[in-house]
Amino acid sequence: MTAPSETSLIIRRLRTDQDYRAAPLDLRLAIPAVSLWGALLVAGSRGECVALAVSLGFALVAVISAVALGRFNRSQGRGGSRPDHASVRVGTRGTNTPTRRRHRLFPRGSGLAALLITALVIAIVFGTLTLRLELISRDYLAVIGAHPTARFDIKAQVISTPKPSWGDSYRVDLRATRLTWHGFTYPTRARLQVKGAGWDEVPLGSWVRLRTGLAGRDLSTQYLGYAKSPTTPEVIGPPTGRFVFVNAVRQRLRQATSGLSESTAGMIMAMSLGLTVAQDPLDQESMQVAGLSHLTAVSGMHLSVLLSLALGLTARKPRGVQVVAAAGIMGTFLTMLEGSASVTRAAVMGVLTLVGLGIARPSRAVSSLSAAIIGMLLVQPFQATSWGFALSVVATGAIVTGGPYLSAWCARFLPRLLALPLAVSLSAQLACAPLMLVMRGKLQVYSLPANLLTGAVSSLVTVGGLGLVALAALAGLPTGPCAICALPVRLLEQGAAHFTGWAAAWISGVARFFASRPGAEVDWLENPVAGVGGLLIVALSFAWVASQLAHARRWRIGTLPKPWLPGHIPDPATPLSQLRPRGLLPGWLAPAARHPSAVRPHGFPEQSVQTGV
Repeated sequence: MTAPSETSLIIRRLRTDQDYRAAPLDLRLAIPAVSLWGALLVAGSRGECVALAVSLGFALVAVISAVALGRFNRSQGRGGSRPDHASVRVGTRGTNTPTRRRHRLFPRGSGLAALLITALVIAIVFGTLTLRLELISRDYLAVIGAHPTARFDIKAQVISTPKPSWGDSYRVDLRATRLTWHGFTYPTRARLQVKGAGWDEVPLGSWVRLRTGLAGRDLSTQYLGYAKSPTTPEVIGPPTGRFVFVNAVRQRLRQATSGLSESTAGMIMAMSLGLTVAQDPLDQESMQVAGLSHLTAVSGMHLSVLLSLALGLTARKPRGVQVVAAAGIMGTFLTMLEGSASVTRAAVMGVLTLVGLGIARPSRAVSSLSAAIIGMLLVQPFQATSWGFALSVVATGAIVTGGPYLSAWCARFLPRLLALPLAVSLSAQLACAPLMLVMRGKLQVYSLPANLLTGAVSSLVTVGGLGLVALAALAGLPTGPCAICALPVRLLEQGAAHFTGWAAAWISGVARFFASRPGAEVDWLENPVAGVGGLLIVALSFAWVASQLAHARRWRIGTLPKPWLPGHIPDPATPLSQLRPRGLLPGWLAPAARHPSAVRPHGFPEQSVQTGV
């Protein structure tokens, strides 16, 4: 016979089953990532001395934390720790009653461990930032350009597409290799951002010579400094390196979309390759007002679509083939782009996804995002002050944390086909709303319906644009052995171009429709009622999501799937002793009172009940 106390012990063991509780969020890397981001926001652009002081200070904190954690572990090893299993007290009548102990949300010593990791990460990142600032300050261009009246000639390569600044002036990024000053030539590896006229006709990757001066230093290490070019640049060489491939891809896509309207072709160029300079100005403004500007910024969304396509095509192949195929598609896509902060973020997330797939241990979303934040800020600390970085991180974090709970809530009154995209869009919009209010000073009222109407179609434009590049390359092969395939390829290219053009025109139409609606953007600074109301809605939404997260962490059995236990169970919380005559347990569950192992129910050979403490 089994005493009621033993039955309650079994109930407690069943409540710890992983199948009936939500997996807690793994925030071990999130704390160092957020702390590092905040530290770079505060002290990342203060100069070399401040960066060195921060690095040394947090290194000292890391040493103190390591010593304290070591002493704590030694004290626990001498008998200070409690056993993992619950102790059992034998009563006067021979009954076994588990003793109660205080529940701990986090293990002992986890605070010291988190402090150690956080301090170590901040010390390393600020140490590398100090070293980078020191190397930049010793560059010949930084030394010569320190004088405000110094003028010199540089030989540089254009590494970004020129973007309009104001009037006929353009903003472009250069990588200088040589510096000529007073007849002497010096080597340099400086990266400059130059403003001036005459850059609109300069191809990406070309080599130019221009006379300029350093207008100011950039302490964020993204550039060595900023310069203004009063003269038109002189092109002295064609594009070289990977920019030859980038220009070829753009040319192929222009040829494939030549039969479409100019605005539709520009939309395909912007959504496939991130080339927003080819986009119609009206479409640019409409997408910003409608909250769709993120579709034209190459980010993790593009890589997620391509990786899903690669994994779907190789679903029945071995894991190694899947990883190689996904890595090949991702690498090819990244080489098509000129390179930017958003591309770097997408590449890091894609690499983490492939690593998790390759080792057959897919990493958790929060841990992957935190590792990506730390890695990107280590390589490029200047991204901490980037609005694009902030919006990308906040949107991704909101989707992976609050998205599942919003989806479950929406599924109560909507089909799952609509609940999931609605939850993804709603969680991202709610999280990014405060940042958008600060950045633009306006609230995009129709961003949620606009994103819902364009969510699935945007993937068609991304994949279709890249497919057009491949088809245009095949159609451009010389005649000969491939002459038989030339006509079908051209027909397929035309059909794909019209289909992709229809999808791009749909997105453009949705953006223009919502942008033209009354009250599409609300200036929350001029309308305090609307601003405060919007912030209140966002705060209440986050409070609701937080309550759902807290409720999901509670211990409970939940609804048992049928048939999990033999017989009808009206209430899963009913003690198991009431299912049989008093004092008796089902035969398949009786061993659980003696040994904490997996027990197989009679008649259900493929299911098991985990009864560990």
